Amino acid sequence: MIRHYSNLVSNEYMLKIVFYNISTDFINRFNNISFDQSFKGKIIELNKGDEICSGDIIFFDIGFFEDYTIDDIKDRYKYITFIAKKFDSELFKSVYKMGADNIIYDDFIDAEIKKIYSYV
Repeated sequence: MIRHYSNLVSNEYMLKIVFYNISTDFINRFNNISFDQSFKGKIIELNKGDEICSGDIIFFDIGFFEDYTIDDIKDRYKYITFIAKKFDSELFKSVYKMGADNIIYDDFIDAEIKKIYSYV
């Protein structure tokens, strides 16, 4: 599920991470896991109705598709990551086909984030 995050950053680069309408619990877990001295980053939280801004990685869930398509944001992000609540192979195929780079499970975010940042 992880795709080539290693070419995203250099040692001096600060990632801009965007969460679109993602739960506070998820964001807190993300912060607790990934933000230490070896990882530099800036988090932007967007809610429905906010203008989609540019960044390096955007995390979103199924609610994103109520207002946008992946084509709407492809030119603004290097990596597009879909957060899945449960396994759904047909949904995953369609999300990849639409242009998502990665799919992670909400329940397994801790392990998945560690994998992502071991690549970075």
